[in-house]
Amino acid sequence: MTKYILHGGYSSSPSIHNENFYKEMVKGLSEPVKILTAYFAVPKEKWEELLEDDKKKFFKFNPGTQMEFTIASDNIDTLINQIKSADIVYIRGGREPLVFEIFKKIDNLEELFKDKVAAGSSAGAYVFSKYFYSNDKDCIRQGTGILPIKTYCHYTEEKAANLQKLKEYKEDLEVHIIPDTEFIVIEK
Repeated sequence: MTKYILHGGYSSSPSIHNENFYKEMVKGLSEPVKILTAYFAVPKEKWEELLEDDKKKFFKFNPGTQMEFTIASDNIDTLINQIKSADIVYIRGGREPLVFEIFKKIDNLEELFKDKVAAGSSAGAYVFSKYFYSNDKDCIRQGTGILPIKTYCHYTEEKAANLQKLKEYKEDLEVHIIPDTEFIVIEK
């Protein structure tokens, strides 16, 4: 069974939700836990900095757990092999088009995630969804559709009209509203 964890954004902000998010990704996995971190939504020169930030959080919230980290390659063949050998694939947020440019090139993405933890924050969460509301572009966009859901990250009550547009968009699918720092778990 694959565990999908969709995070609403701002995974670096101090909060009990973020603490639980980093715990949930590792929960129940055999050590050493192999974590593949994908930072495609931000410029490449920031990837090492983000990795150090994530390592601190994973180790802080999972003390004593042996973990091995790898930064995801933007070379598709290498990335596919990295996903195959990972226990967790964690896709950080940022600019949506940059994330989709990579993941939409992988035909069997759902099969690659099988029996793993596939986690995404903000734009990373949108990767898994069929449809989502893009705060960056202020419109509804399409994800990979691995999960037959609609997702709205960074949600606040002021965005209710946009949420209604998402609910009414194309087919009738379950809608997940995920405020900043909060997350949901979907097992499939």
